[in-house]
Amino acid sequence: MSMRSEHVPLLPEPVKLIFEHNDGGNNSSNEDSSLDDGLVLTNRACGHWDEIGHSWSRRGCKTLSSNATHSRCVCAHFGMVALLAEVAPISGGAGGSTSGGHGPGWHVTVVVAVMAAAVAVFCVVVGLALGLDYFRRTRPVSTN
Repeated sequence: MSMRSEHVPLLPEPVKLIFEHNDGGNNSSNEDSSLDDGLVLTNRACGHWDEIGHSWSRRGCKTLSSNATHSRCVCAHFGMVALLAEVAPISGGAGGSTSGGHGPGWHVTVVVAVMAAAVAVFCVVVGLALGLDYFRRTRPVSTN
């Protein structure tokens, strides 16, 4: 028995789709769209939800064209289809991002990782202490 790791297209002919961009019409270029909170949408591409991989996939979908307001796609997969885009901070000139190259919330991740490591070390120390105490108590005493 073997498991397949990708979907077989279920449609005999690809479905043609047109997505209207819902970003407030702030963009003037064909590729990027400014959002109100200092972020920009880039690299729009058509994709579908891969039920096996539990993630979005562009396999089997093709972006035919994209402009400031619409994107045209064809997809051979049946199911959830979407227009995927990357969200990135608007660069502040030549210096780029103001967060030092780290994404938003990276410091929270570091704090959580350090706390998890501290708990793990504590558990190992307690486990070793209890194990040594157990072996010390259960070791037979010699009467030489």
